[in-house]
Amino acid sequence: MDVCESAVIKEGDSQHCRMDVLWTYLTTLKHPDGSTVFNKLPKVALLVLTLPHSNAEEERVFSMVSKNKTKFRGSLQMDGSLSSILTLKCADIEPCHQFDPPRNVLETAKRATMVIQLIGNNLTSSLY
Repeated sequence: MDVCESAVIKEGDSQHCRMDVLWTYLTTLKHPDGSTVFNKLPKVALLVLTLPHSNAEEERVFSMVSKNKTKFRGSLQMDGSLSSILTLKCADIEPCHQFDPPRNVLETAKRATMVIQLIGNNLTSSLY
């Protein structure tokens, strides 16, 4: 049976070729000296198959950046707050209002806040 005939798939009145059968056949063709006729074909096929069919995911990220970095929040840097915001949004984790931090995190945050308040009070009192 011919390769082209074996690659044809008939569905009702229409028919199409199985490209995997044709590509496999082309990669097995050899010159009389034993070298392959299309020696770069498998590499090209793999490169073509690795190309994304869409860039929708990247567009979503750019959209998130533009929604978060507005003219009112223009100082957000990619290596700081903006990166953290995007990481949280892309991670697809639970909404922030449902987040229940562990008790030790709350205690550490509370102590850090108290230290900052004490430093601020000391600075304010030294000014007067």
